[in-house]
Amino acid sequence: MQRKIITIQDLSCTGRCSLTVALPVLSALGIETAVVPTGVYSTHTGGFQNPYRLDCTKDLMPILAHWKRENVTADAVYAGYLASVSQMEQVETYAKELGNLPLYLDPVMGDNGRLYSGFNQEYIEAMRHFIKKAYMLFPNITEACAILDIPYKEVQAEGEIRKLVDQLLLKGPKKVLLTGIESKDGKMIGNCFGEEDRFWILWNRKTAGHFHGTGDLFASAVIGGLLNDWPVEEAVALASDFTAASIKKTMGFPYEERFGVRFEQCMSMLTVKIGKEG
Repeated sequence: MQRKIITIQDLSCTGRCSLTVALPVLSALGIETAVVPTGVYSTHTGGFQNPYRLDCTKDLMPILAHWKRENVTADAVYAGYLASVSQMEQVETYAKELGNLPLYLDPVMGDNGRLYSGFNQEYIEAMRHFIKKAYMLFPNITEACAILDIPYKEVQAEGEIRKLVDQLLLKGPKKVLLTGIESKDGKMIGNCFGEEDRFWILWNRKTAGHFHGTGDLFASAVIGGLLNDWPVEEAVALASDFTAASIKKTMGFPYEERFGVRFEQCMSMLTVKIGKEG
């Protein structure tokens, strides 16, 4: 039976991230994907100046009301960038009213030790409460430190990483996948999974540079794999390889980093995997 997910996050009209990444990746993995834009932006905010913004907060509940009248169902909700506390509350309503759906949450707030513009202490406090509702949480190191109210460190020892994951689990999510962990020698990048009785880190060789949208690529591929009932290790491994291949493909061409990575040319990694299983 084909699985279906509802993804609720912003739509950046150019610059590969958020919905323009989540929709094709999930679809390539065989997941029927319904989208709810929390806002429409002419571009994302990384490297582009003064994008046009259309706030869709007032539209979220009418979309849900129509879906309920039409008996729209799904297997999960995947939330990414949310612009306000009100949008968090409405995502929670979606998950609850469409059948207490599991919530996969990427708590997009910042990176490289800095919060994105527009996020304040009120938002962080609300996110600390919101993650209690998550089935699986996908923070990077910056977001984990903000949620836990501890100082940011770019490089973490394995014991510190485990402590971060354990502390996040105590906040309520059933599973945590901590992303963007850098090794002490700076040559490897890792993702750490933790739940009640398991903890492990998967390392990949790091590519120098900053690449927009790779967190969205990675999280979407992991979620797609999990909805296909793959073991979490398998889903994370494929997502890591797919993201790394997309970066490598991008590095082979002249590019502007603000436009994101050339993941489109690596989608066969996902479709071939699904084709072999189907």
